Amino acid sequence: KLSDHFVIIGADAMLPCLIRQLCQREKDCTLVIQTSKDVNEVRMELFSNLTKDEEKRIVLVHAMRDSKEELKKLYVADAKEVFILGDSGELDDVEYYHDSMNVDCLNLIGELCKEENRKPPLKCNVLFEYQSTFAVFQFSDIDDDIKEYIDFCPFNFYETWAQKVFVRNACSIREINYLPLDYQPVTYESEKYVHLVIVGMSRMGIALAVEAAHIAHYPNFIRDKKKKTRITFIDNEAMREMNSFKQAYENLFDVSYSTFIDTENGMVRRDEPAEVYAHLGTDFIDIEWQFVQGTIESPEVRDLITGWCEDEDALMTVAVCLNLTHQSISSAVYLPRCVYEKGVPVLVQQRITSAIIEKLSGNPLKGKGGTNQRFKNLRPFGMLDDCFDLCMADEMYAKRVNAVYEKCEGDKVLTELPSAKEMDELWHNPKFKTVKKWSNIYNANAIPTKLRSIGYTKEHWDNGKQLSEKQVAILAEVEHNRWNVEELLLGYRPVTKKEQEEIEQKAALKNKKRDEEYAHYDIRPYNDLRNGSEKYDIALTRHLLLIVKQDGKL
Repeated sequence: KLSDHFVIIGADAMLPCLIRQLCQREKDCTLVIQTSKDVNEVRMELFSNLTKDEEKRIVLVHAMRDSKEELKKLYVADAKEVFILGDSGELDDVEYYHDSMNVDCLNLIGELCKEENRKPPLKCNVLFEYQSTFAVFQFSDIDDDIKEYIDFCPFNFYETWAQKVFVRNACSIREINYLPLDYQPVTYESEKYVHLVIVGMSRMGIALAVEAAHIAHYPNFIRDKKKKTRITFIDNEAMREMNSFKQAYENLFDVSYSTFIDTENGMVRRDEPAEVYAHLGTDFIDIEWQFVQGTIESPEVRDLITGWCEDEDALMTVAVCLNLTHQSISSAVYLPRCVYEKGVPVLVQQRITSAIIEKLSGNPLKGKGGTNQRFKNLRPFGMLDDCFDLCMADEMYAKRVNAVYEKCEGDKVLTELPSAKEMDELWHNPKFKTVKKWSNIYNANAIPTKLRSIGYTKEHWDNGKQLSEKQVAILAEVEHNRWNVEELLLGYRPVTKKEQEEIEQKAALKNKKRDEEYAHYDIRPYNDLRNGSEKYDIALTRHLLLIVKQDGKL
């Protein structure tokens, strides 16, 4: 009988990368891999990517992931952690029922854990192929029957990669680093603004845009409402894709400005916030959107890109997100000359191998000369075999954010965080909603951006420098601006003027509207917050350095 082992369900393309990370983190562990594919074929393909030591730790089992009896044979209730990947590959896209089968598998594992009265909850990382399914499970809890026994951690290939690029700024298994969107600090006094240009409204392109919207919030917007982060899509079907995107994030676009440009006929259309939310003011969202219809090779689109490059205040990043590798490469290499002359970072989606882009950028030469100066800012991303990241999946910083939120009553300032055990208990409380977990994760992801925006460096940390009251006040407002966008992306909406008046007459309606109708009273400008709600932004900001502190290091 197995116990304290790792169970990986499905032979997905990311399997070798996951195995290598687990073997590095866990010095002595058994990995049970279940697949519905031919076991010998999986073994041959898998072992060609692993060392002998890694091979010795693996047990391969042929079984179906929607069979309770076959799952029982994996001793999942006694496992240390489970990864439900599914067997479909990114390339074949045949298993269109992938996500629903993964949910069925999760429910069966939950039943087995309940029968065994599993304590503590079993961490189950579940891959969702489609962003629509993933989004549903960001604000929907799993069944109450199994929530006590399962720590449900959904993830999506595209969102994970977006976080690797914009948050972790590095690959998991390759020596590839990425510049943050604010590769120059965007401080309160700065005239700079971030401009992310995404070529292709593919699933990857949309994931990058959403992740950027979560983290790209800066203090100079407080001073000058024109200093917004701009996210631009370029796509030959931009009108259709824009409508789908706006439908998915309707609540965000009801309070945001966006522009549509058709380069073929010169039409420009500007959409403004909905009248129903006029009582909140017209300009409290610090992100603006732009949708450009046209092909990347057209003179009109190239002229637009050149114009954006020549804006001295823009911190521009280009992300080429085309599903076909050769198209991504050619689109990136033949961008207007100014992109390379200005040193603009260019991200290039590559599905299988990063070799061509690494060769062009000079990365594998490791400083031994021969770097192509023109393409030195090219960076490959999106490789199938380098997705899941155990460091990012740890959730340690998100748990710390949650602990500060729960423990800071009034003006209380913590000198130390609760114990790891207590933070885990808060995190795994059955009453703790999934949407709140994601809120804490996105808050933690934005911390590096916040520290850069006040010029806080490792040198300041080493000298014991704390945040000043002025810095706390500025970052508290930045945090609320970030939180507004986060809540809108997660499916909440602001209250209408009528709802606002009702809540002000009867305070109990505030939580009722939030929980039952996803109408959040606090989605509003920072200077319009009521009933002391800004205390949460201030408390989280006061404890930023405590949250990121680890073994005395930053």
